Amino acid sequence: MNDLRYRQVHLDFHTSEYIPRVAENFDGDDFASTLKDAHINSITCFARCHHGYLYYPSKSQPDMIHPNLVKKDLLLQQIEACHKYGIKAPIYTTVQWDGYIARKHPEWLAVDEEGKYINSQDVPDANVKLYFLKKELLNFLSFFNIILKFIFNSIRWSCNIK
Repeated sequence: MNDLRYRQVHLDFHTSEYIPRVAENFDGDDFASTLKDAHINSITCFARCHHGYLYYPSKSQPDMIHPNLVKKDLLLQQIEACHKYGIKAPIYTTVQWDGYIARKHPEWLAVDEEGKYINSQDVPDANVKLYFLKKELLNFLSFFNIILKFIFNSIRWSCNIK
């Protein structure tokens, strides 16, 4: 098992479709060397943000790639550069909030007894709402269960718990 990193950064990269030329000037070496100089040894990079956009070249969902992402392989470049400098780069993906899915599949949005959208963040209706992936929920829970087992097994292994 690898060592736990203590100088961690969560790169908050929720980027709406109204932001032009995303990652146009991104330079992997500059990115990773800046992190290294700051003694950062782990940075969470975004695979998918709560606007619903991807930051990597998806073959199965190309329509979900950020519409203004200049470097379509931004996430891959970030990870490659970080690994070159010995920096871990776990990925982030949204689970609960997703503007893209809310617009494309309003039938997946959670509704109350009166059929009104559940709005747990008290934001206007035009913004992102909580949704449930009816058809994919069981698959997600199965995947999440696998991840949780991996995490708990890793903790047990690293703490010598039997």
